Amino acid sequence: MVRRCAIFDLDRTLTCRPTWLRFLLFANRGRPGFAPDLAMLGWMALRWQLGRASRDDVKEAGLACLRWADRSELSRLGEAFARRECASGLRPGALRGLEQHRAEGDALVLMTAAPEITALPLARALRFDHVICTPVCWTQEGRLTGRIALPNCYGAVKAARLDTLAEELGGIEIAAAYSDHISDLGLLRRAARGVAVNPSPALRRAALTEGLEIVDWGRPAPVPASPRIPETAS
Repeated sequence: MVRRCAIFDLDRTLTCRPTWLRFLLFANRGRPGFAPDLAMLGWMALRWQLGRASRDDVKEAGLACLRWADRSELSRLGEAFARRECASGLRPGALRGLEQHRAEGDALVLMTAAPEITALPLARALRFDHVICTPVCWTQEGRLTGRIALPNCYGAVKAARLDTLAEELGGIEIAAAYSDHISDLGLLRRAARGVAVNPSPALRRAALTEGLEIVDWGRPAPVPASPRIPETAS
């Protein structure tokens, strides 16, 4: 039986700001060895902006900041971050959108480039039925290897992962898809209702050209600014 789904991007769609860097800062608060790790992450992000590193490289530089913690500690930190994000980091319209589709009987799919460390706790907190994210590699002792288990879940990789989920479920009907970023334009085109949520300039232009819906889900209350590091587009 074909399953009717609503698909949501995470960063800047459900949340107002990207989650991964903020989680790294949250998890490493007060850790003496974090400064050189953060500097390396910033350097890798700059290399990505210059076209000399991949998104996979940037994601793995972030994972290197967490190799001090075991899996249980990272799980605890992930759950704590998810609680904080749900309390103050979600767009006001996000919960309304989720509840509307849940009431209509749609399966909720979170589809994000975020690593499982942050994506899975947030998906549980928001009661998603399925999660497509970037999986990471663990040692037998339950520590991060610093590598991602599959390519960063972005762009064409994200689309391929959705096809895999569709096969596992015996087929899906995409009732609606929500994203802020141009890299998800193909997904919005596939949906019966493609929605650009607080879109980036590039996605806004494409949405206007193609007749996609544009919505403003608002912003949460202001929070103190984090240290500035060049951000990848997930």
